[in-house]
Order: sequence, then C-alpha cells, then structure tokens
Amino acid sequence: MNCPGCQPRGAEVLQTADQVRSCATCRASVLGVVYRAQRNGNRVTDQDARWAAAIDAGHVAALCRVGRAALVDMGLLWPQEMPPDKLISTFDQLSAVALGPRATWRGKGRK
Repeated sequence: MNCPGCQPRGAEVLQTADQVRSCATCRASVLGVVYRAQRNGNRVTDQDARWAAAIDAGHVAALCRVGRAALVDMGLLWPQEMPPDKLISTFDQLSAVALGPRATWRGKGRK
C-alpha cells in the first residue's frame, strides 16, 4: 500500500488525477463519482461535492481520500452553488424505511 490516500492511518488527500490513476483502489473508488458526473454533463453532483469537501476538511473517514482538486484535475466541473461543510446523506431525506414483511421461514416450502 504505497498510496498516501489509502493508508489506514494517513491523513493525506490526493490532489491530482495522476495520483488517483496510479492506485487501483483509489481509481475504483472514484469511478462512481465520475460516472454520475458524466451523466450530469461532466458536473459533479451536489452530494458528491459535499463529500469531497468533507474529505478535504478531514471531517469524514474515507477508504480512499480523493479531494476536490483531484476531481477537477480529472476534468469534472464543480457545482456553483454548494453550501460549505454540509454533508447530506440519502438517509437524511427519508421519513421511514420499510424492511419488508416479517415472516418466519420455518416450514415454508415443506409438505
């Protein structure tokens, strides 16, 4: 594990696209962000932008620390109106979560 963005106790944030591309784990972790940005006209979504800003600030623990500068270096556009330091999770927007019906599985399918 030579990548500074992957080291378990490291605090360095990757700042260039070359650093991200040199590590297979970091490259794989940023593919979802790149895919969503491409579907959005090469513009990073607000939630991904907040996540990258939180990584830059050191507020979240991430498996791979890829910062805003690296995403911009990869050719992605940053959203213009982003409230600073506000991380919104998908689960914060839900009022209730249904886990499905409760059923016992004993004896099901046997005759």
